[in-house]
Amino acid sequence: MTTAQQQELRGLIKMLKLNNPEKKRSAAIKISKSYKKHPHALEAVKEELLSKYSSRDLNHQEVDALGWMCNVLGASGKSEFLPVLKTVTDGAINRKVKAFAQKNAEKLGGWKYDPSTHSADWD
Repeated sequence: MTTAQQQELRGLIKMLKLNNPEKKRSAAIKISKSYKKHPHALEAVKEELLSKYSSRDLNHQEVDALGWMCNVLGASGKSEFLPVLKTVTDGAINRKVKAFAQKNAEKLGGWKYDPSTHSADWD
């Protein structure tokens, strides 16, 4: 990783921690495209997601930011994030956040949806 990439990643991780959902969303999108396998990025995304997913009264921007954080963990391909996505699925109040978590858990092979019964189970 180049020095410029390291600086960019540090900046993105700082953006995730700001109290600004637009910046969090932008950071999560950039991480999903450029740093989805980087352990520091993934850890920062995981921590931020776990600290916010169960909040009440999330606005559209906050929901979108959390959805992108779920996307980052799903795109990582790392099954170690399956328990995080399960926690979010089980505990999210917002149905869109819950749906993002379910979709990304499925990418990691841990969520099986049965369309015939309209039910889903964790592996």
